[in-house]
Amino acid sequence: DAAAFVQENADELQNKTVPELLADLLERKQLTRAAVICAAGLARTYGYQLFDGTYTPTRDKLIQLAFGFQLTVEETQALLKAAGHAVLYPRNARDVVIIECLYQRCGIIACNTKLEAQNQPLLE
Repeated sequence: DAAAFVQENADELQNKTVPELLADLLERKQLTRAAVICAAGLARTYGYQLFDGTYTPTRDKLIQLAFGFQLTVEETQALLKAAGHAVLYPRNARDVVIIECLYQRCGIIACNTKLEAQNQPLLE
């Protein structure tokens, strides 16, 4: 039954909020909120509100934060999944550009330039 499953798999189940996930990333990557927000191309006040839980980030905002944290594709996929969003899908033209930029360690501006060149919606 469900209760037994939860009890047996408690260590593997994700129960963290998005702000907790972001705080874990800050600690693990040894970055500051300000540095991540700037690198993600987010407005300062809005970025802080994402970190403190005032706003729940959309999928695109989490992807922007992934660029701010300089996450790998695998780390980005884990963040999106943990936050309840769809992972990057390699059969989606926009997601392919984003995946390529994450692999190449591009910044958010370079990624948006590549998205624009492919006539895809920007991360903004």
